[in-house]
Amino acid sequence: MKMKNGGNIFLLLISSCLVCNSLKIQGQTGNRLSLSDLQNQIDPNTEPNLWSGLSGEQGLIIEKIIKQVNQATASVKQSTTSTTTTTTTTTTTTTTTTTTTTITTTTTPKIDELPPYMLGQYQLESSERYDEFLSELGVNWFVRQIVTRMTPVQKISQNNKEINIETVTAFTTTSTSFKLDTPYQDRMGADENMKSITYLEGDKLLRFRSPTSDSGFNQDINEVREFLEDGNLMVLTLTIPNKPDMWAKRIFKKL
Repeated sequence: MKMKNGGNIFLLLISSCLVCNSLKIQGQTGNRLSLSDLQNQIDPNTEPNLWSGLSGEQGLIIEKIIKQVNQATASVKQSTTSTTTTTTTTTTTTTTTTTTTTITTTTTPKIDELPPYMLGQYQLESSERYDEFLSELGVNWFVRQIVTRMTPVQKISQNNKEINIETVTAFTTTSTSFKLDTPYQDRMGADENMKSITYLEGDKLLRFRSPTSDSGFNQDINEVREFLEDGNLMVLTLTIPNKPDMWAKRIFKKL
């Protein structure tokens, strides 16, 4: 085979190699391929006269092929090294709920004084079952006849939270002083003492009395004074706690 034909064969060989191995045959000093790089890929011991048989026109063709390969290689490399970065931002919203609890405490004030409408003088107008009640307490017949015919006046007053109930009759005057919710000694006669305590409950003044050993009585006595008609009427109810059927009622009118 002549060298000219060998050059044509070499062109075909170069074209095939450049197309199939364009990414492998690259310049030794950069990313672009040159004619000297191509020459370095051919073993001079195998084809010692291959390059020397190329004409000027054939060399131009090879350089044109190398230029096209460089353009294709650059395009492939640019496509290969392209990186897409996706950034995801996560926003966290924290909601804080504050609950305010209001506690209202209602304190009932301690009542240690009588209302004004309970104060004044009250005259006895009538009684119901008072004689039977005294008999149950052991009062003799003669004393009961005198007591049940009296029309006493009860005077209710207070000074500096001390309450006084004074009972005035044609023969005697008795008086009891106390403070609400505070125990005290109540006199039932000349020498009879009763342990007592008095409470205010709405329109009612409640007094609970228990006999002492020297009182001459052996039964508890409860008193309830209920003030009606804006304090113009006072109803006194007497009871014996362990004998619910034994009671008496006395009605007073304010003077």
